[in-house]
Amino acid sequence: MGDREVRAVQLIDAFYQCTHVTARQILVAARGTVSRRVLKRVLALCDQGAQSPMETVLRLLVRDALADVAGDHVWSSQVTVALGTGYRKRTTPDLACVELKVALYYDGRHHDEDDQNDTDFRLFQQLKDLGWEVVRVNRDLLSDLEELMKQVDAAIARAVAAAEALAAPPS
Repeated sequence: MGDREVRAVQLIDAFYQCTHVTARQILVAARGTVSRRVLKRVLALCDQGAQSPMETVLRLLVRDALADVAGDHVWSSQVTVALGTGYRKRTTPDLACVELKVALYYDGRHHDEDDQNDTDFRLFQQLKDLGWEVVRVNRDLLSDLEELMKQVDAAIARAVAAAEALAAPPS
């Protein structure tokens, strides 16, 4: 996927975030201006849950990772995960495969602040205690595709192994 297509997906994701526009409305509005075939391909990659351009990039980079390792599982964006009882005991991964318990977070610069870093650490530990595989991604990791995919693939493989172990009959 080229840089131009990535930026188009980022733009539409951002548009989805701040409006109630639908893919159909975008197709109608772009008629005669943008190739319908190209726009349909871009719209198929868009996600109304993406909350930042970097989350969009992360989603586009890992979109096929589950198919490669875990068959028919899919990523969902902004899935709320309960960490216990009570309103405040929850977290929302940027991308998650709920069935396998794999969570991906894109950590922007504000995650470097002490208070946010402490919160992130606590959430990471709580998710691990609940059997989740967590990958935290920052700008540096996002720029190293090989390392990113190595970490994501390893998290998926561990999650698949854990799911298979739970499903196996007792010996």
